[in-house]
Amino acid sequence: MKLSECVLYKTMNIQDRIMDYRSYTTSDFYNDESFQSYVLGLSQQDTVFWVNWLSENPKKIKEAELAKELLTSFSIGTLQIDKNIFNQDIERLKASLGQTRKNKVVPMKRTSQILLRVAASIVLVMSIGYSIQYLNSTEKQELDSVTIMEKSNPKGRKSTVMLPDGSTVKLNAESHLKYEEADNRRNVYLVGEAFFEVAEDAAKPFTVFCKEISTTALGTSFNVRSYPEDLITQVYLKTGSVEVRQFESSQKEKLTLAPGDGVEYSALNKTLVLTKLEPEMVLAWNDNTIKFESADFNQVRNKLERWFGVEIEVIGKPDSAWRISGAFKNESLENILTSIDFTAPLEYKISNNEVKIKF
Repeated sequence: MKLSECVLYKTMNIQDRIMDYRSYTTSDFYNDESFQSYVLGLSQQDTVFWVNWLSENPKKIKEAELAKELLTSFSIGTLQIDKNIFNQDIERLKASLGQTRKNKVVPMKRTSQILLRVAASIVLVMSIGYSIQYLNSTEKQELDSVTIMEKSNPKGRKSTVMLPDGSTVKLNAESHLKYEEADNRRNVYLVGEAFFEVAEDAAKPFTVFCKEISTTALGTSFNVRSYPEDLITQVYLKTGSVEVRQFESSQKEKLTLAPGDGVEYSALNKTLVLTKLEPEMVLAWNDNTIKFESADFNQVRNKLERWFGVEIEVIGKPDSAWRISGAFKNESLENILTSIDFTAPLEYKISNNEVKIKF
């Protein structure tokens, strides 16, 4: 049984508490029933709400992601035990995890110790990362002894990461990467966007986990985009071959890509769709190019904030028909805003890391 089958969820009126969310800490997000429902995929309504709310309140994404990591960082299997006893264990588990100071998260190693003490009837399998665990019943892996390496980029910064197996990862701004140092497997966990150039090793498949899908390759290059606010997770294959799997699906849905193919996974519909993507659009960031294709203002703002590491304050509201198309290579933020102003008028002021845009 998974945690999603154990957490007690009650329907609530989200709108009655919408203002309170802006003051939420990690602990508040973790204990909120609506947020639990969103993380565990129990309600499409909650998923739509939280994805939209986080996109409109980017300053709270960090706290929300830490809460999400706590909720999804373990799976639970039960022995044949009394249901009442099991439910009591779950309540004790939730209470123990909730005993954290505000803005402080219990380390994952400490969390596992609490779990083992709280519920002797629970078999715990730790799975590292922001993605939901991939637990294959025929090949469960022991992760306790694995060394986990991490790399995070803030807004405005990109980096290149060399993995122990010789693979290269170009990590985009505001992205987080975890990878295992293990002899028998190559698993990577991603939040954000990255371009992978995988060293070939037929005996050790290379797998990237993000949200509810995994992408597996032997020797190839591909791009994965999966930011927390994205309703669509996107995989684009440049060379080689990869298999994309929806690992939480009861149907074990999977697709095999050829060069030039793309896959889009919908967090709302829980579906994988094979599609053709424009490589110039998908891979532009790899060439230090910001590219917009009929982008609305929210898309433009989010990309500029992430690219330049700024906070954009908006005064007024753009016309509903406001759209931008264009490519900007190695351009400053001021030059980009000036260019946008020619086609879609706006006023702007840049002061250090703060930008004001007025319509």
